[in-house]
Amino acid sequence: MLDGCTDWPDDFIRRYREQGYWRGVPLGELLREQARRTPDKEALVDGSRRWSYAELDHEADRLAAGLSERGLVAGQRVLVQLPNIAEFFSLTFALLRLGVIPVFALPAHREHELAHLAHLSQAVAYVIVDQHLGFDYRPLARTLRQQVPSLQQVWVVGAAEEFVPLAQCVASPRELPAPDSREVAVLLLSGGTTGLPKL
Repeated sequence: MLDGCTDWPDDFIRRYREQGYWRGVPLGELLREQARRTPDKEALVDGSRRWSYAELDHEADRLAAGLSERGLVAGQRVLVQLPNIAEFFSLTFALLRLGVIPVFALPAHREHELAHLAHLSQAVAYVIVDQHLGFDYRPLARTLRQQVPSLQQVWVVGAAEEFVPLAQCVASPRELPAPDSREVAVLLLSGGTTGLPKL
């Protein structure tokens, strides 16, 4: 669990289990279950790319294995700043399968917000797209690496320059330890119109 968090109250667990909301299954397994039920059904569309549930499941497994080989372990946090592209989904499910906690930043966030989120979450990696809507994220990644000592790795969808292309962070799928379904799965942002985002 994250520092300062306590375990879930028993009545909360009982009520959510009775309602069928909390099955005790890690979130990364939900895609796997759907891929078994409807492997050929279309799961996502990204421009001309179309992935079935089986393909998305396989891509998540390949990425989970590759990120594990790059040293990611359960409980670590990864700052994810991707637009609505296929890699957002394969990465998210890969991280969930490892028990690594994605910290979802908005594509519009810049240095001030991202440095705050990276420090606050103690993120060990940052995932970006090379460019989106006319903005180049790579100079931003360089700045963040200088400001946030915990950021050890930067992975890029697209032209990576000195960073590592996310497409190279894959490996042959293999059995990985299942994360605990009671642990924190993702860190989302909240905040108003002023001030820094909160996790």
